[in-house]
Amino acid sequence: MPKGAERKMYELETARLGLRKFTMEDLEAHSAIYSNPEVTQFLPGGPFLDPETAQDASSWVVRYFIRHWQLYDFGAWALVDKETEKLVGHGGLKFMPRTPSSPPQSLIEAPQEIDIFYLLDRPSWGKGLATEVGRAFLAYGFKKLSLDHIAAITRPENTASQHVLEKLGMVYAKEAYYYGVDVLYYAISRAAYDLRNLKNAGPS
Repeated sequence: MPKGAERKMYELETARLGLRKFTMEDLEAHSAIYSNPEVTQFLPGGPFLDPETAQDASSWVVRYFIRHWQLYDFGAWALVDKETEKLVGHGGLKFMPRTPSSPPQSLIEAPQEIDIFYLLDRPSWGKGLATEVGRAFLAYGFKKLSLDHIAAITRPENTASQHVLEKLGMVYAKEAYYYGVDVLYYAISRAAYDLRNLKNAGPS
């Protein structure tokens, strides 16, 4: 398929990445990303040190991403390099876990929070892609989903992720415990997001 035609399939685009929903056809490429323990070191249960564990984790995650879209009409996107059309990671918005209650049936009924998240393959690190795509996630959450508040969590030792969240305007709020691990909790309100964008826009 011509590259121009392929790009029409993207639901969102940043300068360098195309964002689309996952399908099970992405499993092989996603499993390859998960096969690098350096990439999965900060994930719950990570790092995945053997190929079978990485493949099982990847299969669960991709299926979860697909199901989340089916249930709530938002979720994680496959992050695709627009030049190579290669899958380079995942990310988006999702419901944060709520224990012991079951997940809500719709966005309207959901009392628990929504967070942004992202993961990139090793060759994509250090290029500003996490910040680039993070801005797209926040814009989608506040403008498309009309959220009042967006959270993010990261492991205390993941200083690179903390730096990205701070560049996005998110503010550290507290220590927390999710997915069986200690995390740092960041957040940004719609009002703070709008004010930040207004300041960045400068005088009209």
